[in-house]
This record gives sequence, structure tokens and C-alpha cells, in this order.
Amino acid sequence: MRWAVLAAVLGLTAATAGGARAAMIVDFSYSGRGGPDDAGLIATGTGSFSFADGLTTVGLADLLAFNFNLSENTPNTATFGLPDLASFSAEVGPGLTVTSLALATDPVQGTNQQTWPREFGVSSLDPGDAATRVVILGVSLEQTTGTVTITPAATAPEPSAVVLAALGTLVAAAGRARRRKTRTTA
Repeated sequence: MRWAVLAAVLGLTAATAGGARAAMIVDFSYSGRGGPDDAGLIATGTGSFSFADGLTTVGLADLLAFNFNLSENTPNTATFGLPDLASFSAEVGPGLTVTSLALATDPVQGTNQQTWPREFGVSSLDPGDAATRVVILGVSLEQTTGTVTITPAATAPEPSAVVLAALGTLVAAAGRARRRKTRTTA
């Protein structure tokens, strides 16, 4: 039985070793205000995007994943995914630091069906260079302006590294079980 498990894990390792690379995962947050005197509407959100490790310039085609959850105090929540991105570019500097970010989404309908679809955009990481827009009959109108804050990037391990770690755990467990079995039968 344990040789079958070992063979299966080795097969998975061989299957994933050549094709996958580690991914960079970048978390970000948005905080913005809108309405009369920027006192009415409050919008906040969190999201992340990922791309292959080692890139310094990231375009829309380089993204492995993207998600952003926008919450408004109206209440309304809109969730954006990779298919909702109309454009994307980022620069990554030394130490896994995102040095620039620009993105735009297509309109997404929020949970409050009585509201119009929302767009989210970032023109830079400077304060005030991010915004949400409401799209009314095809016309995009600014709703909130705010700032995007980047959390330092992290690297996710290659899938083959995860499989190898699982293999080591299985082999160690099999060895312990065999030693216990030998002790109880002696």
C-alpha cells in the first residue's frame, strides 16, 4: 500500500516539475470617499493579483489571478475577477516591491441590484490616483477617489515543491509505522 502511495506521489512530482513556476502574490487595499464634499459615500476594498516569479514588468497577459472585493456603505459589494480586467500593468523592483500599478476594470454589477454597475481603476500608487466609477447607461461617472496601498509581495512555492514536501512526510510516516509494527511483533 505505501509503495503505491509513494509511486503516486513520485508520479505527481514528475508531472508538475517541469511546467510550473513559483508565483508572486501581491495583496492590495483601496480606501476612497465620494459624494458631496467627500462625506457621503465610503468605499473600501481588498484584493490580490499574482504572476510568475522573476518578472519585473507585468502586463495583463502575465497575470495568473486577480480578485478585488469592493464594499460601499450604501450597502453594496462588487467582486471583480481576472475576466473583468480591461487593462493592467505593474512594475516590480528590488526586494519584491511593486513600484507602479495601473489597472482598469470593466463594469461589474454589485450585490445591490438597485444600483448601477461599478468600475474600479488605478492610475498610479500616489494618493488619490485610484477611483471607483458608476456606469449609467454606458456613461462612466466618478463615484469615489482614493488610494491603493500595496502589501509587500510574497512568493508561493512551486507545486512540485509542495508535492516533494508531502512525499517526505509520507516516507517519514511510513518509516515510523514500520518501526512501530516491528516493535509490537517482536
